[in-house]
This record gives sequence, structure tokens and C-alpha cells, in this order.
Amino acid sequence: MAIAVYGMCLANKMLTSDRVIYEGKQNKINMTGDFTGKMYNVCMNLSYLKDEVHFITKFGGDNTAFELEQKLNQNLIFNYPIFVDEITPTVFYINDLEKQLSLFTSTDSFDFKPIDNTFHHAIGSCNVGIIDTNNIKFIEKIFNRSPNIDWILTHTVTDENILSKCFGMIINRQQLLKLSSNSQSMDHTAKALLLKGLNFIIITLDKEGVVYFDKNNSWHFPLNYNNHGNTFGMDESFIAGFTHEIAKRSQIKVAIQKGLLLTTITLNSKEIIPEEIKNTI
Repeated sequence: MAIAVYGMCLANKMLTSDRVIYEGKQNKINMTGDFTGKMYNVCMNLSYLKDEVHFITKFGGDNTAFELEQKLNQNLIFNYPIFVDEITPTVFYINDLEKQLSLFTSTDSFDFKPIDNTFHHAIGSCNVGIIDTNNIKFIEKIFNRSPNIDWILTHTVTDENILSKCFGMIINRQQLLKLSSNSQSMDHTAKALLLKGLNFIIITLDKEGVVYFDKNNSWHFPLNYNNHGNTFGMDESFIAGFTHEIAKRSQIKVAIQKGLLLTTITLNSKEIIPEEIKNTI
């Protein structure tokens, strides 16, 4: 299946400790590095599922960006770079026995703008796409130039015109809470988006699974897992598994279960993008 993806690429530094990291003292850690970014992770997962992936992203102007593009090519991901004359942003994942943090360096230059190329000529074979930006003008530009693609939003967008034209939305609990007041429940906020024309919304709940809402239904899908592994990459695994099945025209519940399968594999792994995902085809 051919899938279009718009989103960010970053360098990745994973700092891990098998002990608790304390403030005010020296802590011994292990450091590994590769590449990441929400949509980069999604693309890698999709490539492991043997999907044809077309990735539109922004690259910095340094050697890291060159290495990043090589990594995408090695995994047979078609990439269409928009170059930024800055250093590639880096995300730092910090993980010990008690807590997980993520910090990243970036500038507005790496966000999509209305003037940016959509590369719509390159994604004509795609039947499903993922957009990870909240720039309304840029999303409108994509919709206008690629009207035959079922678009899934993975960023908080409240514009009624955009919501009525997209296929659906997948966001995490923290993103949803930013849209709600203290007095509003998660259900109330989700239903308010549906009233604006959204077909469905899926909210990821980390280790608690996902909640699905459409105009007539509300379902909770719990997550079954063995280990209390690191949660980095869980959302991306779900998005990839779900989109993979939607591109095959599977039913929504089948797509959700595929997303949860990949999520479970990620949670039980030490890797953000586990190679075990290849075994789920």
C-alpha cells in the first residue's frame, strides 16, 4: 500500500540508566544515538510492514541530515526534503527506573509553512496520508492538491473546514487535554471535535490503550503487555499499524487492533522502532 506522510525528522540521543537518576550528583548513563521524530518513527514502522512510504519532511543543512536521508533510503522510504539552512534538531530521551523525559532542540524553520512545497505530484499513488502539523494554510494546500487521499491528522486541529475534510484524527491524551478546560471531560472534548465534522478521533492513553469516538460509538481498547518497558515510540507504532490497515481498506476495529499489536511490541522492547514489527506482516 502507498502512504503519504508529512512530519519532522530529528537526530536522537537516548540516555538510559538501570538505576534512578538523582539531581545534584553524578549519574552513570548509557548513551546511544540514531534518528527519530514522530513521523520518522511512523515511516520506519510502515517500512517494516512493507508499505510504500512517501515522506515529506524538512532536513537541516549538516552532515546529520545527509546521514538521515541515507537511513531513509536504506529502508526504501521515498523522501522529498525541504532543506533548512540550520543544524538538524536533536531530541534527547532520558530514561531511568522511575521516570522518562524527552527534550528537543528545534526552531520554527522546521515547521511547515504555507509556502512550502507539498510534493503533491509525487504522492498521486497514495490512498491514505498522515499529516503532523497544525498549520491550517499548509493543510488546506495539501487537501486542495491531493483531494483523493484519506488524510489522518496527528496534531491538534480545531478548524471546522479542515476537520470536515479529513478522514480522522489520532492524538494522545496530553494533546487532547490542551484543547479542554478543567471542567471538560475527555469525552466532551472529543465529541465537540466530532460536531465540527470530524469522522472519528482516536486518543492514545500510553499503557492504558486507546479510546475511539465517532458520532455513534465510543469504545475503549485496553493494551495487554508483559513488561513495564519504555513508552517512547508507542504512539508512532499505533499510528503506523492503524494506517497500514486503513490503506488496505480494513475495518476500523481491525486497524485499531493492528495498531495495538505494534504498540505492545514497542512497549515490550528496548528499541523505539523494534525490528520484531517485521514479523507481524
